[in-house]
Amino acid sequence: MLVFGLTAHIVGTGAVDGAVYLGVFAAGCLFSYLLSLTPLALPRVRTKTPRALREILPGPAFAADARLLLLRVAIVAVAGVLLGTVIDQPRTYWVVGSGIAVIGVVAARRAAFQRGLHRMLGTVVGAGAYALLALLHPAGLWLAALLGLLQFVIEIIVVRHYALALVFITPLVLLLAGAATGTIGSLDIAAERVVDTLVGAALGAASGVLHPRER
Repeated sequence: MLVFGLTAHIVGTGAVDGAVYLGVFAAGCLFSYLLSLTPLALPRVRTKTPRALREILPGPAFAADARLLLLRVAIVAVAGVLLGTVIDQPRTYWVVGSGIAVIGVVAARRAAFQRGLHRMLGTVVGAGAYALLALLHPAGLWLAALLGLLQFVIEIIVVRHYALALVFITPLVLLLAGAATGTIGSLDIAAERVVDTLVGAALGAASGVLHPRER
């Protein structure tokens, strides 16, 4: 959802040619994939018995929880598009993306409310962090190093604390979009992102009422 939305936004501005964008995106994916294979250079890693493909990819299980999560995604997607056309039509994808991100993979009412609150608070604080980083006017290699540092911190903490991770995810996304469109430092974009996220996160959290109340 986010890759599609950001791609459409960046290419739609005309700042980057579509073919160039696809080439750079593919190169980044290839580099990440090759980097993830580097542990195979260690003998102790190669000697491990690999798991069967069927064990790694067992296929979808359409249990009751999965059906309810799918229903929530469908509701949030449709409602998010309708709300987005009124609130921020060019970036409707962000309203929908924020709502779906809140839904996640846990079928529980408490988890929905918690992730929604984390998304809202983390995004607001992250927008403030972006405003501070924008004062440095990062560009070139300094910008690349900053993006890499933010991504590293995100990967370390995202599984531990969702709200704290969003404090770093938000400036990362805003810097990426700003660098591609030449609008780094624009607080208007940060304000739009906060509004879109608040709406989407609230929608995703509200869909949690479809789950039965926990004992």
